[in-house]
Amino acid sequence: MAVAKTDTTAPSSIAEAANEPLQLEPTQKPEKAAKPSKTQVASAEATPSAPLTADAAAARKSTGWSVQLAAPGSEAEATSEMTRLNAKYASVLNGSSIGVHKAAIKGETIYRLRVVGLSKADAAALCARLKGDGGACFIAK
Repeated sequence: MAVAKTDTTAPSSIAEAANEPLQLEPTQKPEKAAKPSKTQVASAEATPSAPLTADAAAARKSTGWSVQLAAPGSEAEATSEMTRLNAKYASVLNGSSIGVHKAAIKGETIYRLRVVGLSKADAAALCARLKGDGGACFIAK
C-alpha cells in the first residue's frame, strides 16, 4: 500500500484560477440528458462502470484509522524521519508505508508520520507490532 504525502494548501492551479475572470454563462447550452429508467439506475448501481483499483478498494474497506509514529515540526525533518522509519520497520509494516501528513495545530504546522487507511483492529495490531519492535506509536481516527 503506497501512501502519498498530503498537503492541505491549495494547489497552484486553483490559486491561479482564482485570479482569472469568472465566466457566468456557458458558451454552449448543455444538452438535456435522457432520464434513465428505474431498471437502468438499478443496473448501474449493481455493476460499477470501471473496475476498482486496489487503492480504491482498500479505501472503501478502510474505516479511517491510522497509526502515528511521530510529528516533526519541519518538512525536512519529517521526510528524513519517514525514510528512516520506513526502512527500520519495513518487516513490521507488511507492505504498508509511512507517509507525511501536514497539519496545523494551534497555529503551528506539524508533519504527522502516519500509516493510514486501516481498520481499528489493523491499526491496533500494527501499533502493537511496532511497540514490540521498540517503536513508539498510537492509533488515531
